[in-house]
Amino acid sequence: METKHTPGPWAAEFVIPQHSADGYWQIQASQKPDGALVVADVAECPEIDENARLIAAAPDLLAALDETADALAEFGKLVQDGAFDAAEDWADANVVLIVDRARAAIAKAGQ
Repeated sequence: METKHTPGPWAAEFVIPQHSADGYWQIQASQKPDGALVVADVAECPEIDENARLIAAAPDLLAALDETADALAEFGKLVQDGAFDAAEDWADANVVLIVDRARAAIAKAGQ
């Protein structure tokens, strides 16, 4: 998969500007050695915390979904080819890792 967005990981960071009592959420990508790159500012709304966390989790969710799609395609090919023993071995070796990664991305989105 070719990444066309700012690469992750992203994080939701609550920012309070100097000389202000009001803060807001920023979505930051931390891949730069000289500091975080601001990806987005999240405006005030009733679900601001949840929206910021969901947006910040987008790269992780996309990566987990891409990995899951590739894994299902690989598993499906083994089954389609009638390689049931190989498919069972593949599932034993991979399913828990794929599910764990997907659940971690979902957890990040719903913090």
